[in-house]
Amino acid sequence: MNHIEKVKDKWSRGECCIGTAASLTDAAVSELIGQAGYDFIWLDCEHSALSLSDVLNHVRAVRGAGAATFVRVPSNDPVVMKPYLEIHPAGIIVPRITSVEDAEQAVVSFRYPPRGTRGVGPSRGVEFGEISLPNYLANVDHQMMLIIQIEHI
Repeated sequence: MNHIEKVKDKWSRGECCIGTAASLTDAAVSELIGQAGYDFIWLDCEHSALSLSDVLNHVRAVRGAGAATFVRVPSNDPVVMKPYLEIHPAGIIVPRITSVEDAEQAVVSFRYPPRGTRGVGPSRGVEFGEISLPNYLANVDHQMMLIIQIEHI
């Protein structure tokens, strides 16, 4: 659904994935990037004015164009991260990781129990009921990627 398998497949063959960043609110930009053949688009919610609604529209547009969407969330706060996770992009990038504890917090915020603390309430991830919750929970770790951005020695 979110085209992460295309990125992972290229990586498994040792191929490079080509992508670019976007911070404009118009999702047509992301759609054009996907249609131009890019593998992914990276939405920066840490340093831009993109709203959650903007991100949702970008993710929809990029999915339709056959590319993956990575979203850099505004912070490592689990409450802030959760709505971005529920949009079910190909990956979440967590900024300002400065310690082992920060990295651990990002991981447990990203994962569902028993491996994490993320609350269960998916809608897009289960394709609005098309996928059973048990099936979704068994496979979600392979459907989304967590990327931590280490920003301190």
